Amino acid sequence: MPEHITTADPIARINRLLVALSHDVQSIEGRTFDFDHAEQMQRTIQAARAEPDALDFAADEAAQAA
Repeated sequence: MPEHITTADPIARINRLLVALSHDVQSIEGRTFDFDHAEQMQRTIQAARAEPDALDFAADEAAQAA
């Protein structure tokens, strides 16, 4: 997947967010849940709701935290 995905590709943006969220699911399933990471994901979701253009940045930040 390209490093930078523009807002013109909403499906790719959603896919990036799903990848970041899947890390949380894996953590929960493995019982290695990280509360700092959970807070990061909450910020990601809030950013996506508040400003859809912020989704790329939030997804990158969440992926780096994983």
